[in-house]
Formats: sequence, C-alpha cells, structure tokens
Amino acid sequence: MGKTKKDKQSPHIVRAAGTVTYRYSDGGEIEVCVIHRPRYNDWSWPKGKLNANESLFHAAVRETAEETGYDVMLQSPIGFVSYPLGTHGEDTSFMPLPLASRCAPDTDITSAIASDIKIKQVTYWTAQCIGEPDTSLYTWRESTFLHATRATNDETDEVRWVSIDEAIKLLTRDDDKNIARNFARRIAQHSITNASTIILVRNAQCISAKKWEGHPIDRPLTPQGAAQAFALLPELSSYLPSRLYATNALRVVSTLAPWKQATGENIRILTVEDDTASRYHERTYTVTSPRHIRPQSNDCLYALGEVLEYALGGPHRTSVFAATRRQLAQMSQTLSQFAENECVASQLRRALNSKKSLKHAEALALTIVPSPDASQGCTILNAMKVKPIVF
Repeated sequence: MGKTKKDKQSPHIVRAAGTVTYRYSDGGEIEVCVIHRPRYNDWSWPKGKLNANESLFHAAVRETAEETGYDVMLQSPIGFVSYPLGTHGEDTSFMPLPLASRCAPDTDITSAIASDIKIKQVTYWTAQCIGEPDTSLYTWRESTFLHATRATNDETDEVRWVSIDEAIKLLTRDDDKNIARNFARRIAQHSITNASTIILVRNAQCISAKKWEGHPIDRPLTPQGAAQAFALLPELSSYLPSRLYATNALRVVSTLAPWKQATGENIRILTVEDDTASRYHERTYTVTSPRHIRPQSNDCLYALGEVLEYALGGPHRTSVFAATRRQLAQMSQTLSQFAENECVASQLRRALNSKKSLKHAEALALTIVPSPDASQGCTILNAMKVKPIVF
C-alpha cells in the first residue's frame, strides 16, 4: 500500500482502547461486561494497547474479543482515562492523574514528560454484542475486520455480566467506575443504548480534474485511492454498518466498493447532478421546524434527509454516507444545528467545512439520538474522526 505520514505521538503516551460492552437480560435490563485480570488481581473493562498500524476503533473491537470472547459493534465514545504505567509498561496502582489531564486523549501531560513517566491513555466506546454466531453480522465481521477476533486466555480468567450498579462496586479503579457512571448518565439523558451512528465518508483519492478528459462524474480512483478505500474496510467493520449510501460520482461509489464486495451489501446511490446540487429520486423532505432540513435552500440536503430518516427510524442503526468534500461542506451547517452543544457544533464545522480537515477516505462518526422535542428531529451527541491507516 502507499505510505502516509505517521501521527505525531509523544513516546511518553501509550495509546489504548476499550469498550463498555452491554447486552439486555431476559428481563430487559442492561448488563455490562467486566473482566478479572489475574496479573493485577483487579476488575476492569476490556481494553488493550494498539498494535502497530492499528486504529483506536479497531483495537477496541479486537481487545474486547480477545479478553471476553464476544464480538461487538462500536456505538458511541463514552470517555477517556489516563494513568501512569510502571517501569516495564505494566499498569500500576498509583493514584490517577489530575482531572485536568484526563479531559482528552491528546492532552500534553507536561509533568509526566518532565519526569519521564509513561502515560496510558484509554479511549472507551459503548459497544453491543452482535448476536448469535449464525447471524450475517458475524459473517461480515470475518470478511471485513482483517484480523481474527477470538478469545485468548492470556490476560483474563473471568468474565462477568453485571448491572451498572454492580459494576461500579466491582471495578477496581476509580476511573473505571467513573466510566460506568458516565454510561448510566448518558442512558438517563439520551437513552444512549438506542443511539444510531452515521459515518460520513469523504471519497478516496481520484484522478485530478485537470488530468481527466472524460465526464467529471466518471473520475476513477488512483492506486493510492484504491488503497485508501481498502484501508477503510476494517474501520467500518468496527461499527458494522447495516446500510450504505453514496452520491453517484464514480470516485464516491468506488470508496465503498470494498465493503460491498466483502459483504454483498448493496450501496444505495443518491443521484447527484454535480458537486453543488443533488436530488434523491425527486423526494420531498418534510420540514417541521426551523431546525429541520430545508431542501429549497440547498438541494444536496435531500440526500442527507434520507440518511437521517433511516438513522432515526429505529434504535442503534448504523449507516455510512459517502460524498465529496464539497457535498460534505454543504451539510455542515445543517448538521451543526442538530449538535448537542457548541463544542460538538464546532467539531462538525471544522471537520466538514475545512479543506484539510477530512482527508481522502477519512470519515466522521456521528452519534445521533431522537430529540426530546419531536419537532427538532434529532440531537448529535458527538463526532469522532475515523482515519484509515494506509501503509
């Protein structure tokens, strides 16, 4: 594959990923999965360090499978934890870092660097078990994840399904307990377990318009772009999308082609006339409030309305919507109006409006829940960038 620049990461920071994996009991109650690690004699969430050339998303799914034996699909990021490691890279029983140092995974921890202490930064997602082994989701995971997801007995000797309250009592670290409390709070505020995910994908690299003599809509991917599209496969597999949408430019559809080839899932084509206008089978999107989509102000929003309609049509639906950079920029203002707060709105505008924010084949994973006020449609709780690793 082609080479990309490596992320600038301090040698003092050890990145890791994990999940708050949940399921529903026979009585309909939420149960979460915690593990016991004999090496440390503690109870924790399934998590682990990133392998070489691995993303946080991929590591979260892989580590959960290895430590619990369960295949999961990611839903919403739920929190970050930072703590110092021992001299040999092992977890320690030291006090957790100050709260100010744990606000985000890329925070510069000056005091740790000055004292040459390595810091482990763990990003957690909520994740749901994907069902019985004979479901199509298992088949999709096997054909798209590009890594075996199987249990290993090296680090854990017991897996328990417990209520959230029981987990708070059982978990050893205060930071892990806080992740459980945050999960409970998000359930109370937004029914986070019913949230849906929309993954907005920018098309992979294609032949430049200056070098292409055919119709603009037919510009194909370059070899680098084909590598980017393939590298997107395991990242999408972490979420296991159930529906694919793409605007009808060849470079956009080709970006999702590896997923279609691996799973047999069809790509729903949104007919687009050019980069500044689109229509979806001449369909009208109902406007019920000032915050809803107004097709008359921007025709590209017909397509976005279709994707949102699917996402809000049922619990924990995951869809992918691939488009060009200009089309994504047209959606940014509308999406930012649905943001839970100004921080999320700012993230959306920066990621979708700036020419350099989303590079080719990069994506933005949005967590969406129905708004408490039905007239306002939906609320976007967070937006997290997905970067396929091309090497």
